[in-house]
Amino acid sequence: MKEFQIDDSDHIKSGGDQLSTSGKPRVLELWKSLGFLDRFFALFVLLAMVLGLLIGNIAEDQVHQHLNGGAKWGNVSIPILVGLLVMIWPPLSKVEWECLPKLLRARELWIHLTISLLLNWLFAPFVMAGLAWATLPEKELQRERVGVMLVGVARCVAMVLIWNGIARGDRNYWLYLHWLWFPNANGSATQTRQLDARWPKPCLLKFHLTLRIAILVVFNSLLQMVLFAPYSLLFANILSRSPNSSTPALQLDYGNVAQSVSIYLGIPLVAGGFTRGIVCMSLSPRRQEKFYHIWDHLSGIGLLYVITILFASQGKHIITHIGRVFRICVPLLLYFVIVWSTTFYTFWRIRSTVWGQAHSTYDKAVTQAFTAGSNNFELAIAVAVASFGQDAPEVLAATLGPLVEVPALLLLSYLALYLQDQLDWPSKQPKTLNQTVEN
Repeated sequence: MKEFQIDDSDHIKSGGDQLSTSGKPRVLELWKSLGFLDRFFALFVLLAMVLGLLIGNIAEDQVHQHLNGGAKWGNVSIPILVGLLVMIWPPLSKVEWECLPKLLRARELWIHLTISLLLNWLFAPFVMAGLAWATLPEKELQRERVGVMLVGVARCVAMVLIWNGIARGDRNYWLYLHWLWFPNANGSATQTRQLDARWPKPCLLKFHLTLRIAILVVFNSLLQMVLFAPYSLLFANILSRSPNSSTPALQLDYGNVAQSVSIYLGIPLVAGGFTRGIVCMSLSPRRQEKFYHIWDHLSGIGLLYVITILFASQGKHIITHIGRVFRICVPLLLYFVIVWSTTFYTFWRIRSTVWGQAHSTYDKAVTQAFTAGSNNFELAIAVAVASFGQDAPEVLAATLGPLVEVPALLLLSYLALYLQDQLDWPSKQPKTLNQTVEN
């Protein structure tokens, strides 16, 4: 099989556009390359939080009636489900599912799934537990501590798609897919752009989302169905409890947890695959790109809607217990910063090693950092409400998860873009691509 060679002197930007001749675009250029929603997303998130708090304090009874007494599918509230569907559907509709069989042959993918398993289920939850004890050690704050730990146990299955898109994770992986479809090409950056011009369908990663991140999301979702219940019982009933504690124990049902995760992810997966099939069959490549450019905005709108709903549901409690709110935010903020930074820095630090040259590029560092640093706060809130009641301290702590996570990871997305320009990252090693497929 012929080796795929990439000219390291010719860097390519996400979507096939060439960077500046120095290979180091300025921060202003990166800022201009973002869409309108991405540029001012932090402001929109803040406005959604404020709006949710206002609604929750002005119409608290009506909000609780619609969310708790309204329509549900299983244990999932329909208003929340609609927001999650709108939020996750667009990113999953851009995944190249048709390339999955060839990608599954890549040893590199299985290496990163193993890394994801270690980060998400052995590292991150215990970091959250340690921070919860370090910042909320008082016996009277045990129930808040339980809620914080539930956030750490609920691994992300949705919002990581948004952060990865903003930070342009996996931006070079489309070169690998080029090579799979055109194995006889010499693979230079110039010829790669020529191949891009005659690509038969938009299977390129121009949209800053790859099959790998989708596989990581599905992988963590399957693990969550199996591990969330025992992990929650371990952290909530054993690791979080003070001696001689009289607080209520957490009760979980495996079936309910699996059903919730299946609904949260299953519907967007099916809808995304169906949408991609229709788009690929009915639109030309140029029209597809225009469609996805507009379609992308729905994801951000869905996220803002979910944030508004969640903050409206807890608006009264946040204002009433503002002192405890700030206490709870401390371990959450430390968690997101520490887990993301540790993962990102580790990948950058090992970039000069033989292994790092192939597996520690910027795109992979961003993908793993946001997968490890994000959490499924929807599941944590749902479990806390079902186990302890709507007004419980555990629910307040779980609800503060998105309050801290959304602005923190949004800023980290912008930081990642900046560090992509400022730090030295290894180029994709062509030989590993050849070896990967053959293995």
